[in-house]
Amino acid sequence: MKKSADHFLGKLTTSICFVFLCSIFQAHDSYFSFAEIEYIAEKEKIEITLVITAHDFEDYLRKSKKISSTLENAFTDSLETNLICNEIKNHFILKSALNSTHIAAEEFKLIYDGYQLLLNGNIEFYFSADNVSIQKGISIQFDLMMDYFPLQQNKITLTYLDKKRTCVFLYNSRNQFIEIN
Repeated sequence: MKKSADHFLGKLTTSICFVFLCSIFQAHDSYFSFAEIEYIAEKEKIEITLVITAHDFEDYLRKSKKISSTLENAFTDSLETNLICNEIKNHFILKSALNSTHIAAEEFKLIYDGYQLLLNGNIEFYFSADNVSIQKGISIQFDLMMDYFPLQQNKITLTYLDKKRTCVFLYNSRNQFIEIN
């Protein structure tokens, strides 16, 4: 009987240790990216810096078969660079709007200006859009990686005439309207 109890306690201890170690080495539970958008009215231009955790974005791109190697190597291939930029543009969409229910027919045409892989593990993407005319505000869709990481949170800070507006985008709120007045 003692041997059976010792065997059970040994298995229980091993199981608890296994669960504990798995929880330590498990991937993080939340995912976050953010964008800073500056609207320069006198130039009718928008400049964007998009910051994403590099290893999450690489994992997302590899599992969705957008890239076949590391993120850093993907930027040496023009085809993969275009796939990456298109993936961002498909999930980061800006449109001029009168209110939260009115959407203009055309989205702003984002121009890829470059990227920088940072030592802190983030990657910054730079985009701009010229000839931007904003009516009463901007309608924004920012659902990058949300289908892959349901806990993904995206945040935007828009600067216009020295005023800042911030919006948070979650799985169930992928579109936001920022009024400019």
